[in-house]
Amino acid sequence: MQRLSRSARVIAAALLAVLVLAGCDPFELSTRAQEQAESVLREEGLDVTSVSFSTFGQDTGPEVSVWYESTAPVDAGLDADGFEDKVAEALWTKSITEIGEITLAESGTTAAGSTLTSAELTERFGSRPQGLVTITGQQLADEEQKLIGGLLGVGLLTGVVLPLLFLLGFAVVLVLVIVVIVKASNKPRPPVYPTYQGYQGYPPQQPPPPPGNWGPPPPGTYR
Repeated sequence: MQRLSRSARVIAAALLAVLVLAGCDPFELSTRAQEQAESVLREEGLDVTSVSFSTFGQDTGPEVSVWYESTAPVDAGLDADGFEDKVAEALWTKSITEIGEITLAESGTTAAGSTLTSAELTERFGSRPQGLVTITGQQLADEEQKLIGGLLGVGLLTGVVLPLLFLLGFAVVLVLVIVVIVKASNKPRPPVYPTYQGYQGYPPQQPPPPPGNWGPPPPGTYR
């Protein structure tokens, strides 16, 4: 899957934050599954770092990933194998979420951890109690797909739609500028009149007669 751009990730994060603040948790089922599983382990005295459910690449049901600190088995009075067995049994018999497999690993290590499939869990702890499961793998998968679709929509918006809108706006502004320039160039210019005695731009007037040619004033000028 193509990585989202930085702007897309920012918008997606902002969108998720708005949804959470508005009381619309996009991970409602996943959050409920995680919180209930952690609550079960706390009630059993099993201290773990985190529990998560994922359906990516899973055909037999959600994968439950459990991380715990290296001191957790000792605090529970168990060795590592006994601690993991207790965690797996508690989740298998009390978690309200469908389980395809459980992976347990110590936090801060690069080891892959141990994995128990649903068949192995059934063989070791028996079938899950009737009516226990209220959150199915299909429901979690649908929730994850909706989130992915939303992120892809944001990526399409920021990667395609917004650049096209920007180019369209730029083209509109360019056309307006060209129209203004053309109108200005076609505007009629004011007439330029001949120059008389150093003055330009006034309507032509009869220049005064040269000195020495003054005639007598018209009759009746002086009384």
